[in-house]
Amino acid sequence: MKALLITVFTLLSLSSLAVDSVTVLFLSRPKAAINLYLQETQFKGLYTEYKEAECLPYGDGCFHPQLGYIMDQDKVHKSIAREETNIEVKTINAEEVSLINCEDSYYFDIFCGKAKKEKAPANFELWIDVSSSLRQVDFSMEDNYCERRRFTTMMQKSCTSGLDVFTFNTSKKLMGSLDTLCLNHGTNDGGRMVDWLKGSKTKNVVIITDVDEYIGEFREYLDLIGAKVEGIGIEPIYAENLLDKVSSLQNNCK
Repeated sequence: MKALLITVFTLLSLSSLAVDSVTVLFLSRPKAAINLYLQETQFKGLYTEYKEAECLPYGDGCFHPQLGYIMDQDKVHKSIAREETNIEVKTINAEEVSLINCEDSYYFDIFCGKAKKEKAPANFELWIDVSSSLRQVDFSMEDNYCERRRFTTMMQKSCTSGLDVFTFNTSKKLMGSLDTLCLNHGTNDGGRMVDWLKGSKTKNVVIITDVDEYIGEFREYLDLIGAKVEGIGIEPIYAENLLDKVSSLQNNCK
């Protein structure tokens, strides 16, 4: 009887799921690269050791002939701390309220309220992981450019309508500028991703994250709903392979 109740509950849960198709691309760390993950473990002291010798200064680190790009960890951590502390919150006083112009083009404004019916969700959503662990799999010397950005740009070009792009770490939000795809900040949580999927109103979801997230509740839920999982097993996916996935994923735009 207990097994029957569990089966019925599972079927009811799945029948209420709005998402028809879920695809997750799990990215692996590149084999032949010195990325931030390696620098903070095995090679943490390399910058100090080589910066006065054979390492050519470049950006926040230097290039070594044999070791490649080595980042100065002190600059990295100071930069992250500076970003976290220099957040300005915009406030408004009573005298300025009368100057606010509430336009119909706004879906929601904290002062104007809901101006019109909320925008309906697109049939296809792309969720891009921007947590700190993605620095290990999609590292770029240019802060505002990474493989996730190139991939998203091509997806937007392929899906001229019906595509919403979200970034996520501990929270999920609609993408602003393309620069935000390469931030690599904060943490992520598989349990939260499960909750987001359960609450999604779209039809097709594609998630880009790293292989370390294929565990626990998130992995169990993907198995339960029959999600398409790529990058796990004998054929890993690297960030540089994302562009190869555009042609197959663009079918979700229809």
